[in-house]
Amino acid sequence: MARLNTCNVLSAAGEARQLWRFTAGMKDFNLAGEKSMSAGQLLPANWVAKDWGELVARKLNIAWLPLDAVFLRVLQLPKCDDSELLSMVEFQLEKISPLPVAQIVWSCEKIPSRSKLPREMQTVVVAVVARSVVEEFLGALETTGYLADRLEIPFLHELLATSIDADGAWIYLRKLGERYVCLAAWWYAGTLQNFTILPLTTPEHFAAEIKDHLHQTAWAGELEGWLAAPPQVQLVAGPESLELARQIAAAWTEQTVVAVAGMPPVQLATLSARRAAAGQSRLNLVPEEFTARYKQKFIDGVWMRALGAVLMLYLLGLLIYFGAVQVVQYQRDNVDGEVAAISGSYTNALKAKARIEVLQDQINLRHAALDGLKLISENLPTELTLSSVVFQQGKTLTLRGVAPAGQTPRITEYNSALSKVMLNGAPMFNAVNSPTIVTAPGGQTADWYFTSELRRKGFE
Repeated sequence: MARLNTCNVLSAAGEARQLWRFTAGMKDFNLAGEKSMSAGQLLPANWVAKDWGELVARKLNIAWLPLDAVFLRVLQLPKCDDSELLSMVEFQLEKISPLPVAQIVWSCEKIPSRSKLPREMQTVVVAVVARSVVEEFLGALETTGYLADRLEIPFLHELLATSIDADGAWIYLRKLGERYVCLAAWWYAGTLQNFTILPLTTPEHFAAEIKDHLHQTAWAGELEGWLAAPPQVQLVAGPESLELARQIAAAWTEQTVVAVAGMPPVQLATLSARRAAAGQSRLNLVPEEFTARYKQKFIDGVWMRALGAVLMLYLLGLLIYFGAVQVVQYQRDNVDGEVAAISGSYTNALKAKARIEVLQDQINLRHAALDGLKLISENLPTELTLSSVVFQQGKTLTLRGVAPAGQTPRITEYNSALSKVMLNGAPMFNAVNSPTIVTAPGGQTADWYFTSELRRKGFE
């Protein structure tokens, strides 16, 4: 799996949207940007959208679910392996869920004990939300381009990060949009015993509403046996609610109530990103079918982008090919123009060359004929008479003559002598054919003839 490189945290309380972007550093996630938007406004795609880069550097999108839609319940369960925890919680759902199990989305988070004594039980906070609420919330995020990988309750991170050094009730007061939300966490014997979201109306009634909750929870704690002493109360409020928390504490009790500043939203977002990146946060309210659909959408998007890239490369290849064809065509046209410009001179040169070759051939033929006649006459015996010499095809000599009837052997000798005639150190004739001798009527003379082939370069 690719390394987690970027984490986005989205707060969608009321009509406002707050988006924080974190990037992975050497040892931690660091704030890289922050944007405020109105509900329904598209989120920056370069921050939240996922593309093929997800294969190399993962991006995690976290969204915070509004607290007024969540029902929280604390369970004390026997210790077990993490793989068995969900099954154990599922057995308790019908008892603790305010809605039928088929109509809810739920998840849980283990809460470590702050007690130094070993315990055989473990504390688990179960979050239950109506499925219709989750689907509507995720659908609204999708319209802004945000596909959430995790759906969390931010105050669980603050609860786990709070240093609990005494037993009592810890009241968290937060302003979400135009409304206030209050969470009450009851710690006794180092263990979280109760965790409740309080419905608040208007600031002037906050003190009475919180006081009623404290009385009701204290009475329930006494019945269940975990409340052994009057609760000490500590108010934890965000920077925007700290003064209001002090006023509430003064109005509802004369006892000393410590009001301390809670985490600002950006610090809470940082904690959320860090715990998710480290795999420390188990609670996730995104239904499995949404996760599967988002994953398939991402895969389809990667395939479409890959096909688009291949198509663009193909079109680029076509452009390069046709561009190269045009360049070659242009070069060929230039060459054709140059050829056309010199074609007249070239044709004239070929004609002149042909004429020269013909003249040279004629000269060679003339010399060959003269050389042949000279050697033929020099080697002709006195007893023989040469009647004619015919020169054919530039290389064949046909000799005809007459000899006395008693001198026919001289014809053969003459034929043999010509086959051995040398000119410039090479035989004059390639071949000298045997003579043909015909005795004339009356037997006084004999007609003879034979052919010979001149040895000459340049003639075939």
